[in-house]
Amino acid sequence: MTVDPDHLLRRILTDLDLEHVVAEAIKGLRRNGIRVAVLSNSWGAGPYDPYQPYDLATRFDVVVLSHEVGLRKPEPAIFELTADRLGVDPSRCVFVDDVAHYLEPARQLGMGTVHAVDPETTVKELTRLFNAQPDC
Repeated sequence: MTVDPDHLLRRILTDLDLEHVVAEAIKGLRRNGIRVAVLSNSWGAGPYDPYQPYDLATRFDVVVLSHEVGLRKPEPAIFELTADRLGVDPSRCVFVDDVAHYLEPARQLGMGTVHAVDPETTVKELTRLFNAQPDC
C-alpha cells in the first residue's frame, strides 16, 4: 500500500484542534500581565501552514517556530531565544511541554517546567506557579 503524498500534512492534522482549557488559561495569564510565548518544533509552513488556523500572533506575545529560527527543541539556544524575545530572564520563565525530554534543557537554564499530560492539571499548575486567579 502506498500513501498519496498530496496534502499529506493537511490530512494528518485535519482533526487537530486547540485545547480550549489551556487556551482560556493563556488568555487569563495575559490579562494578568504575564507575557506568553509559543515555542514549537515545526515541519515548516509550506505549502500547507499548520499554524494558520490558530492565529498564534494574536494569542501569544511571542511565536518561535523552529523552521523560522533554525533551532529545535531540545537545543538550549531555542529556549534562550524565546526568553530573550519575551524580554524575560530564563529564570523567570515557565516552559510547558507534553514531551518530557524537552523539559530538562529548559530546567538547566533555570526555567520552571510543567509536563503537560492533562489540560486541567496543566492549568492548575500554571495557576499555582503564577499565583493567578482560578480562571487563570
